[in-house]
Amino acid sequence: MTIQRQYSLPNCTLLLEGLNDATTGSGQLEVRPVMSILVNAECHLAGSAPPLTGGREFFDSLVTAVSRYAQEFLSGVHHPYDTHEPPLVQLRRINRNLHRLIVQRRGDVHLASNGTMGKTGSTAPVEIDITTVQLFDLVEAVDQFFADSQTLPGLSLLLTPVERRYAHADQPVLKRAAPAAIGVSSLAVAAIALFFVPIPEVQRPKEPLPQANSNSLSTTSGAEGQVTTGSGPIGPEPPASETPSASPVSETASPTPLASETASPTPLASETASPTPLASETASPTPLASETASPTPSELSTAPTTATVGSEITDNNTLRDLNGKLQQQILQNKEENLKFPRQLLYRVAMRPDGTIADYEARNQPARDYENQTPLPKLKSTSTPTSSATGSEAPLAYFKVVFTLRGVPQVSPWRGYR
Repeated sequence: MTIQRQYSLPNCTLLLEGLNDATTGSGQLEVRPVMSILVNAECHLAGSAPPLTGGREFFDSLVTAVSRYAQEFLSGVHHPYDTHEPPLVQLRRINRNLHRLIVQRRGDVHLASNGTMGKTGSTAPVEIDITTVQLFDLVEAVDQFFADSQTLPGLSLLLTPVERRYAHADQPVLKRAAPAAIGVSSLAVAAIALFFVPIPEVQRPKEPLPQANSNSLSTTSGAEGQVTTGSGPIGPEPPASETPSASPVSETASPTPLASETASPTPLASETASPTPLASETASPTPLASETASPTPSELSTAPTTATVGSEITDNNTLRDLNGKLQQQILQNKEENLKFPRQLLYRVAMRPDGTIADYEARNQPARDYENQTPLPKLKSTSTPTSSATGSEAPLAYFKVVFTLRGVPQVSPWRGYR
C-alpha cells in the first residue's frame, strides 16, 4: 500500500510517497502506518516551476542542505563543504533577502531543464532563486518532517558545531584593551586634578559682640547665620505655640523696669528711635517696630512710618471680618508668579474700617523682599479717630505669611479666643 505524507506551508510544500516495511509492522491495520521506504519526494516552492523531484538520495541531500544553510544564515559563520564534489543540493546566499537553491543533475534527480519530468542528458545544475520568507517556510516544512515519528524513522539529521577555524578571527588584544586603558587614564587624570584642589578651611563662627546700650535686647544668631537683634515687641505678642519655627527670634527681657498695667498707649516708633521700656501684655498695645535695634541704611528705608494706635480688637466676629478683608486686599494687589527663597513673615495692624495702619517685617527675608509684596502700597497714612470718644481707633493684629510660591496666608496674631 502506497503511503503519502504532506507538509504544507504558505510558500513551500513537501510531498513524500513511500511504502511500509511489512517486516517491521505489527501485523494489524494501523490508523497511521509507518512510512519506512521512500519512493518519491517532491518540493513545491511558491512562484517556482517545475517542482523539485527525486528519490531518497535527493531528499536526504535536500534536508541536510536546508538545515545546514539555516544554521549558517542565523549564526553568520560559513562552513565550507569538506568533499571535493559538490553535494546534490546546496544553498548559496545572494543578498540578505535572496538565496539560490542549486540542484545537481545526477543521482536520482528527475528534473529536466525545460520543466518536464524524466531523465535528460544535460549536466547543467538547476538554479532557483528564493526569498528569505520562502527559505524559512522550507525550513519549517523540514522541521515538521523530522517531528513526524511515523515517517522515515531511520532518517536523522546530524548537525555538528562549526569548528573554531571557520569562526571570525578575534579582535586584537590592543583593540580590546583600548576602552579599559582609556577608563584608567581618565580616572588617573581626575585624581591628579582633585589632588591640587585646596581643602576648604572651616572657620569657627565669631561670637556676637555685646551691645553698648543696656536697654537694647541681646543679640542671637538667626537660623540662616545672620545676626538678629531687636527691641522689645511693640504691641501684642503671639503665644509661644504661634511663633513661626522658620525664623525664631530671641527676645530676652531688657534690664529696664516694666511699665505699669495702666500705662497709656505709646506712639508707634520708627527703627531709628531709641528703645522704650517694655509694656506688660495687659497694657494697651504699642506700635509695630522693627526687630533691629541699630538698623542699617538699607533697613531704614523699609522701616514703618510713625503712627499712633488705640486699644486691641479681640472680638472674634470682628477679627474674622477683618481677616477676610486683609486677605482679599493682598490677593487683589499682589503680583503674579511671586517666588521667594524663604517664607516672609509680617505682623500687620488693621483698623476697624479695613485700612492697614502699619506692618512690621518679622524675619530677614521679609525685609529683603518687602517691596515685592503689596503691603507698602496698602498701608494707610491717615490716623482716623473714634467718632464717639475722639480717641485713637483700636487695632487688630494679624500674622501675614508669604510662602515660597508667593501665596499669602493671613491669620489673627493671637488666634481666635
